[in-house]
Amino acid sequence: MARPKIKITVKERKGEKSCHRGHKIGDSYDFDTERGKICPMAMHVLFPVVDILRCGGSLPWGECNNKGLFACPDPDVLLVFEVEKSVTVNRSPDKRRRGQEGAKNAKEDKSC
Repeated sequence: MARPKIKITVKERKGEKSCHRGHKIGDSYDFDTERGKICPMAMHVLFPVVDILRCGGSLPWGECNNKGLFACPDPDVLLVFEVEKSVTVNRSPDKRRRGQEGAKNAKEDKSC
């Protein structure tokens, strides 16, 4: 089974200063291919969140099983990032069951 894709997006800035790494609201990154572009301080907070989502867990502070918010630890900047796991619907190769399996998996994933 392939690992789910993880997307990280800058949602807002609560601090008074600009990000020293240059992140701006609306910036978006693919965790697997672009994580080197994300501030190391933010990545320190992000790694456990990604592990939780990739291993099938949910975040205790979110309303959705597939995404959640976390903050940069720099108190002068305090960027808020959204981490989101892509939801894929697994389909059975058997054409007779394809619709039933897809509907079942879609209900279980509860994408937001």
